[in-house]
Amino acid sequence: MSTSKITSAVDSEIKDKYDATFERGKVTYKEMVEEGMLRRIEEFDPIEACKLRIDRYNKLLNEETKKLDNLLNLEARNKSTQASFTLELEKKRIEKFESKKDIYATQINNQSQDWGKIATALWLDNANEAKAYVIPKLIEVGLIE
Repeated sequence: MSTSKITSAVDSEIKDKYDATFERGKVTYKEMVEEGMLRRIEEFDPIEACKLRIDRYNKLLNEETKKLDNLLNLEARNKSTQASFTLELEKKRIEKFESKKDIYATQINNQSQDWGKIATALWLDNANEAKAYVIPKLIEVGLIE
């Protein structure tokens, strides 16, 4: 369905009253004019008006379907990217832990650890996450009891 540009002058009082009555964006002038035209066509040819409305709704349905597909694809790509980023981050975190585990064990045994700094070094959000991440791993490799 193609569109045609129509330029028309309207009584400013009627336009102002229309704008004041309806929320902006709720019903566009284009929709209002098309609906008025369809009502006039319906008076003379109800079958054609019905066909035109069906075409209009099918076009809208196709546009919304494409929009939904695009949004779903974008969401899937974002999830894939996030999963990839999370895996890469965990890989780096493990590498960093492996290179510093002896230092962490010594600090914990001497009670001189700074969980905030450890959290930062391992790309964790806070000291509690650092504790929950480091202590079990050090116990597992037998560096602390």
